[in-house]
Amino acid sequence: MNILDRQLQHARRENRLAFMAHVYAGDPDLNFTRRLVDTLADAIDILELGIPFADPLADGATFQLACRRALAGGVRVADVFRLAGELRRDGFPRPMVLTTYMNIVARQGVDHFARRLQENDIQGLIVPDLPLEEADELDDACRAEGIHLIHLVTPTAPHRRITEIARRAAGFLYVVSRTGVTGGGEADAEIRRLLEQLRQHTDVPLLLGFGISQPEQLQGFSYLDGFIIGSAICRIYQGEGTVAERLRRVGEFAARFRHLPRTAAAPVTD
Repeated sequence: MNILDRQLQHARRENRLAFMAHVYAGDPDLNFTRRLVDTLADAIDILELGIPFADPLADGATFQLACRRALAGGVRVADVFRLAGELRRDGFPRPMVLTTYMNIVARQGVDHFARRLQENDIQGLIVPDLPLEEADELDDACRAEGIHLIHLVTPTAPHRRITEIARRAAGFLYVVSRTGVTGGGEADAEIRRLLEQLRQHTDVPLLLGFGISQPEQLQGFSYLDGFIIGSAICRIYQGEGTVAERLRRVGEFAARFRHLPRTAAAPVTD
């Protein structure tokens, strides 16, 4: 069991939702990212570090611009691994998950990439454009290094595919809100049905992402174990004001999501 599993179990025992923050490394530069992580550290359970990519198709406009800024500033794959390693050496205590696209993994080599995750004390990997049917090689490489390959699942996936994703889940499942949770309506009903279906097949934690910017959006979802926020954080630090002012606003925003209660507790397994 790595520290990602322990942190998620800890949140379950406290009957609260785990908070994962998604940050694209190097936007607008690596020094700012370090300060941003320090600002978020007390509020979050998991840090998701994104490797800037030239064509991040799974991301919205906010993160696409973040990637462009980071790449224009010269940030590359090695810089993101270096940042993760430095965070660990400086005492950052939270689990870390790396997000990237398969083109980057393939260029590095699957086994080499998984080994670099382990060497820099990263606990999980998300590859949004990797189909489940093509994930075996990377999944095997990650497992050999004690890394969780995190799969994504959407409300529109066929029943058979949802069942297979649940069967292969490790670490947690990234539940994609197709249109962003709204606090009501058919989109929320789809998410509720998906969470219930997934829970029938796995006890792996279920984290909801895409479109979350208010704590109220996370109310009423039985079986939900946590949530992911990325673009909303990015929009805040892109705003006006000094660096210190923008980081203060990020900290105030993140604090609103600390210790949100779970609607229904899933069984805790040790």
